[in-house]
Amino acid sequence: MLPYDAAGRLASRNVGSLAGRTITRDLAGLKTRDDITAGPHPVPSFVRYAENTFDAADHLVAAQVRYGSHTNAAVAETYLYDGNGALTNLISNSESVFSAAYDSLGQLASLRLCVKPPPAARV
Repeated sequence: MLPYDAAGRLASRNVGSLAGRTITRDLAGLKTRDDITAGPHPVPSFVRYAENTFDAADHLVAAQVRYGSHTNAAVAETYLYDGNGALTNLISNSESVFSAAYDSLGQLASLRLCVKPPPAARV
C-alpha cells in the first residue's frame, strides 16, 4: 500500500525494503521536493533529488536537480508550456531534452527528443 497525505496525494513510495521516493509539499500542496533514491535505475549515479518551482497555474516551471547525491552540484531544469497549458519544452543544463507541438485540438502533433544520460553518468 502506498502512503498518502491527508489530501490523498502520494507522499512516498518504497521499492522493496528501500525508501524509493519521498515527496515534500508546501502549505498550498504543491510539490517542492521529489527525492528518488531507488527504483528501476541501474546505478547509484541515477539517484535523483529535485527541488521544484511551480507557477500560479500549478505547472512545474523549474527544478534544481541533483544526481547521485543531494550534495552534488545542481542541474537547472526549465519547463515551458503553450497558451493551453501543454508542456512544450524541457531544458536541462541549458540543453534541450525534448520539444513538443500540438494541433488545434490539443493533440500531440510533433515530438523531438534529444536523449542524453544525466550529467553524473557522463564520462
